[in-house]
Amino acid sequence: MEKAARDLLYSESPNWLNRSRIELMDSLLKNTPIVEGPLLEIGAGSGHAIEKLSKYGPVDAIDVAPESWPLIQQKPVRNLYTSAIPNDKIEENYSAIVGLEVLEHIKDDKLALQWLVDHLMPGGLLLLSVPAYSWLWGPHDIANHHFRRYTRSRLLKLLPSNLELVRSGYFMTALFPLAAIARLCYNAKNKTTEQGSMPIKQKSSLPYVVDLTFGKIMSVEAYLAGKGISCPYGMTIYLFARKPYHN
Repeated sequence: MEKAARDLLYSESPNWLNRSRIELMDSLLKNTPIVEGPLLEIGAGSGHAIEKLSKYGPVDAIDVAPESWPLIQQKPVRNLYTSAIPNDKIEENYSAIVGLEVLEHIKDDKLALQWLVDHLMPGGLLLLSVPAYSWLWGPHDIANHHFRRYTRSRLLKLLPSNLELVRSGYFMTALFPLAAIARLCYNAKNKTTEQGSMPIKQKSSLPYVVDLTFGKIMSVEAYLAGKGISCPYGMTIYLFARKPYHN
């Protein structure tokens, strides 16, 4: 991974995009009853979401990147697992499992989803977010080791039958025209390089005022999502579902 991209991904100060995903997560969770028990975050990265999650119970985390482990261990995390899912070391079931922009990194996403559901308590919640639209696929996805991008319908089709949908929708809607144009221009400028070379990730750092403004806009969207108001398009798709109390 290129050093500048690695430093940004594992920085101690999350940018507006990461902050917004965490706000979306918190808005959905705090507006939904949660059964008592531990929580699990998959693909915890720098651990920025763990502090929010710890309000709801003890938090375990999974991340396979060694760069992330020291940062996660600075957070209020109970257990850190360093093997990818399916993870046979984890026998516990959870009141909620969260994966923010993780499923696209997993080759067999259907198998991964079933593993997540199997590790939910009865009444447990599953919250996932993924990048939207295959037509936005480009060098940035390759550099981030993505296998795919999604549409809402494609994500819902993966939902195991023993999971009940609470709500789903698109996120990062207000900024979608600007973000989509920027991504398409970046894709056109940085077409896939020769085989064996690695594309460079698109940078997401912005001047402070712009970062703050974008974050405030996304805070409104996160609030609306928590109130059950979903948007018809966006750069990110979220899925929020519950495992039934009784099969």
